[in-house]
Amino acid sequence: MPQSTALLTLMLAALPALAFAESAPLQPPGSPAQPSQSATEGKPWSVTLGLGVVYGSLYEGSAERKLFPLPTIEATYYNWSLGFDGLRYHFIDTEKFAMGAGVGYDFGRKDSKLPKNRRGLGDVKGGAAVSLFAQYYPLDALGLSLDATQSYGDSDSLLITVGAGSGFPLYGESLIGDIGISAIWADDAHMRSYYSVSPQQSARSGLRRFTAESGIKSANLSAGVTYVISERWAWSLNGSVEILQGDAADSPVVEGDTQPFVASMLTYTF
Repeated sequence: MPQSTALLTLMLAALPALAFAESAPLQPPGSPAQPSQSATEGKPWSVTLGLGVVYGSLYEGSAERKLFPLPTIEATYYNWSLGFDGLRYHFIDTEKFAMGAGVGYDFGRKDSKLPKNRRGLGDVKGGAAVSLFAQYYPLDALGLSLDATQSYGDSDSLLITVGAGSGFPLYGESLIGDIGISAIWADDAHMRSYYSVSPQQSARSGLRRFTAESGIKSANLSAGVTYVISERWAWSLNGSVEILQGDAADSPVVEGDTQPFVASMLTYTF
């Protein structure tokens, strides 16, 4: 799920489910801004619709950036949620600790989406992705997270993400800030699929041969601000930087090891 030529999954790779402050969960850039509590108080469900734009890389490791429109929808029903992370269910959900599982989709990578000087690597077909996650809140404004995602496409890979984040008021209850940091570990299967260059791929693409092995593949930093316009309307501005590490950064597939993303989003919750 986090590895995709689709912009949405690249954003997830950059900022996977960091931690949640008690007042407002931290979100990937472009995710729906948090509604005021009165908009959803007493309801077993809520739906947030959003429309925004995001500026970022075409694929993980790309040196080219583009501006994309980004419509979103996020829904919750009791302990169920559906949004950027796919469909998720919380087995445990308390003030200090949460744990659950989810299912989503790994979109893979299209060879045709790579720049011309890197084509010939072949497609990495996508498939289902299953995750287990836990979140711990030692302080009201500090959250720690752990997420393990197993995908079942061509890469058949495992990603483990650890993160920390904080949400805090900037001006009363109408202006809320958040910051986060995370790191992603990838197994051999993932690194081979996305960052290695086999002899056959080298002959087709002209890239040098390269074998990528398991390890920390990226470190991620994020910051954002949300302005609560009214009970149902909110506007958010989010930014993140993913910095590729180790074999991911050294791979000839990668044009640039620093991947910035900026997103602006207007949302409505009912």
